[in-house]
Amino acid sequence: MSVKIRIRHIFRLLRVIKILSKYGLADELASIGLGRNVRIFERFFPKKVRARIKQLTRWERLRFAVEEMGTTAIKFAQIISTRTDIVPPEMVFEFEKLQNDVPPFEAEKVRDLLREEWGGPPEKFIKKINYAPIAAASIAQVHEAELLNGERVILKVQRPEILDYIRLDVEILRFMAEQYMKRYGDHTSIDVTEVVRNFETSFLRELSFLSEAVNQTRFLHNFADDPYIKVPELYRELCTEKVLVMEYIDGIKVTDLEHYASIGCDPKTVAERGLKAIFRQIFEFGFFHGDPHPGNVFVLPNNTLCFIDFGMTGSILRSDLYSFADILLGIKYGNSQKVINGIKHLMTGKRIANERKLLIEIDDLIYLFGQLKPEEINLEYFFNRIRGILHEQKIQMPGDFFVLTKAMVTIEGVGRKVYPDLNILQELEPHLKGVFRDRYSPGKIWERIVTNAGDVLSLLETLPSDTKDIIENIKAISGKYDEVGREISRFSKDIKKTSAQIELAIVLGIWLICSTILVAQKFPPLIYDNWSVFGVLGYIVSVIAGYRLLRK
Repeated sequence: MSVKIRIRHIFRLLRVIKILSKYGLADELASIGLGRNVRIFERFFPKKVRARIKQLTRWERLRFAVEEMGTTAIKFAQIISTRTDIVPPEMVFEFEKLQNDVPPFEAEKVRDLLREEWGGPPEKFIKKINYAPIAAASIAQVHEAELLNGERVILKVQRPEILDYIRLDVEILRFMAEQYMKRYGDHTSIDVTEVVRNFETSFLRELSFLSEAVNQTRFLHNFADDPYIKVPELYRELCTEKVLVMEYIDGIKVTDLEHYASIGCDPKTVAERGLKAIFRQIFEFGFFHGDPHPGNVFVLPNNTLCFIDFGMTGSILRSDLYSFADILLGIKYGNSQKVINGIKHLMTGKRIANERKLLIEIDDLIYLFGQLKPEEINLEYFFNRIRGILHEQKIQMPGDFFVLTKAMVTIEGVGRKVYPDLNILQELEPHLKGVFRDRYSPGKIWERIVTNAGDVLSLLETLPSDTKDIIENIKAISGKYDEVGREISRFSKDIKKTSAQIELAIVLGIWLICSTILVAQKFPPLIYDNWSVFGVLGYIVSVIAGYRLLRK
C-alpha cells in the first residue's frame, strides 16, 4: 500500500534531512525525488563542524548519521548489514559498529507502565523493584525486582511510546523506498520496498515481548535435555506486550575470563559447549538465537552457559538446512559442484549469471581451505568470502541465511575470545554428519516416498491418457496427410511403450528403496540373524524386473 506523507511525518522528515545534510549526505535524498534544494540545510552548521565531517569517509558519515537518527534507523542498519548480497562491504563494516545505548528513562515512567500493563499498582504484584536499571538500550531497559514470595527476578520494560515513534519512522522508510523504486526500479535487481517490508515485520515482532516470551519458551523446551545450557524461566502471568518477567541469573559475562576460576569454570569447555549449543540450534532444531554476542551469554558454575534476550531469532527450513550443509560439506571435501548446488537450492530470484566464474571462485576457496590446519579454520573469513562471491555475482539469498551465518560467526568470535585455540571444524563436523545421516536415513527416505507417492501415482495414471489425447489432437490436425498420420501412429506406439517402461522403472526404484529399508532396519524374519527375508526377496524381484527392463 502506497504511503502518503502527512503533517505528522513532516517534522520527523525534516529532522532526517537535517541530519543527512549535516553529514554531507543530502544528495542521497535529492536522488530519490525529495527536492534538489535539500543541501540548503548544510548552511545551518558551522564551518568547523562541516570541515571535520568532511575528513570522514562516506560510509563513516553514514554510520554517524544513522546513530543520530535513533532506534529505527539503527535497527534497520543493523539488519541490513547482514544482507551482504545487496549492500557493499564498506557499509557492512561500518554498520557493524553501530551502538544503540541510550540514557535510562525515569522511574515514574517505569511505574506508570507497570501499572498500565498489570492493571494495578506494581506493589500488588511484586514486593520491591530497583528503579535504577542494570542495563538500558534503545528499545527497553532492565531492572532487578523481588516477587511477593521473595524470589529474585528480572524485569524487562519497554520504553514508553517507542512503538508510536517506530511506526512513524517505518512509514517514512516505506515512502522513501517507494520513491526510490519509482525512479530506479527498472535498473535494479533489488526490491527495496520488499526489504523495508521484511524489516518492518521482523522489527515489530521484536517489539512484542509476548513474541519474545514464546521464543524463550521454545528454547527452554529444546534444551530441556542439556544440563549445561540454561534458559531463564518465565513468569508468564506477569508477562505482557511491554513487560517481561524472568528468573534472575547470577552469572558472569562469558568474556570475563578473570572470574572463571572463582566459579570453577574452564575456558576450553565453555567455548566448546557454546559452539555445540549454537550448532544444535541450527542443525538439530532449525531455530536459533540470532544475536549470541557476549552480552547475551552468561557463564554459571559447572561450565554451564545461559542465553538471554530472545527478541532476535532465526528459523531455517529442513530442506534449506540440507542445502546449507551441502555448501559446508562441499568446501570441506573439495566438491565445488556440491557447493554450487547448495547455493542454487537456497538462492532466490534469477539464475546464476556466470556459473563458470562462480565455479572458479569456489575452487579457489576450497583450495585455500585445504591448505589450513583444522585449528586455523576461521568461519568468519570463509563466510565473508562466500558473501563477497554472492555479492559480486548478484546472487540473492533468503534473509535468514545471513542471520544464520552471522550467528555462527558471532559465537565463533566469542569462543575464540574465551579459548583462542578452539578447533571449529572439530565441533562442526559431527553436526554436518548428523544432517547427512538424517537426510538419507531409511525413515526420512520412506517419509519422502510416502509424501510423494500420490503425485507419482497420479502421474502414472494420467501419463498414458494424456499422451493419447496429445496424439489424437495431432492426428486430427494433420490427418489429411497419410504419411504424417502413419508416422504419428508409430510415434504413438513408441510413446506407449516408453510410458510403460517409465512406470516399471519408477516402481522398481520404489521397490529397491523399500527393500533397503527392510534390510537396514533388520525387519523380521531374519536370515543369519542379520538379513531381512522380505528385504532379500525384494532385491531378487528387483534384479529380475531390472533385467527384463534392460532387455526391452
